[in-house]
Amino acid sequence: LQDVYYAPHDKHNMVRNLTLEQVTDFAEQFLSKVHIQGLVQGNMTVEQVKGVDNMLRSQLKCSPLPPNSVTDIRCNGLPAGSWTVRLDSLDRGDANTLVTNYYQSGPGTIREHAVMETIVLLMEEPIFDTLRTQEQLGYAVNMTLRNTYGVFGLSVTVNTQATKFTADHVDQRIEKFFQEFLADHLTEEAVAEAVSSLIKLKLRADVTLEEEVSRNWQEIMSKEYVFNRSEREVAFLKEIGLEEVKSVLIPLLATRKLSVQVVGSDNPDP
Repeated sequence: LQDVYYAPHDKHNMVRNLTLEQVTDFAEQFLSKVHIQGLVQGNMTVEQVKGVDNMLRSQLKCSPLPPNSVTDIRCNGLPAGSWTVRLDSLDRGDANTLVTNYYQSGPGTIREHAVMETIVLLMEEPIFDTLRTQEQLGYAVNMTLRNTYGVFGLSVTVNTQATKFTADHVDQRIEKFFQEFLADHLTEEAVAEAVSSLIKLKLRADVTLEEEVSRNWQEIMSKEYVFNRSEREVAFLKEIGLEEVKSVLIPLLATRKLSVQVVGSDNPDP
């Protein structure tokens, strides 16, 4: 989904033929102009932090990148409709089949992210119970909230076996789960319970400095810089109810879907 992406095997093919001279030349060129972001937390004064920053810059002997060189990684939008990418596993002696259904929403706000978190919390246990425990489609079933460079989505992944179920069957059972969940299990009480659990989780204080630094550094890495994200999400969660969850979930499941299926061998090695 990234607009710029290099697969591991492509990178491996490139580095196989690299020389020491090429690596050295790249290192000199790479460090000549850089974009630096930093985070300092702990027992340091502003002056001490500025001193560390100046020392780092002087040691690197670098200059800033031109403004037009600092770009954001973007996420490609799926065309409307349902799409499937299916390919055989590279290991034809392995029966494992992996199906990931991805449902793309679009660029979202903090409030919409809070709604999406509520949706995942509502469904992650029921979908595991239905597809893994009851239907026994595979030994791994999980649901994930996707935030791909600001573009929200939802994914369901099932690891099954080609000797037991086809990828089409798994895809159909995922869709059937959503239909039954919307019809029978999405209630005001369930939403309220999920919201309450999320609020408690977000109001939990950072136990260690490492947790706080990790949370703040993620804001820098994402270039969103919302350092009070939890507090703002809690404020929105207190206003979220059943109708808002439905207004996000129903079009999400019906508008843009990509099913990625890596199919294992139906005649695997013994």
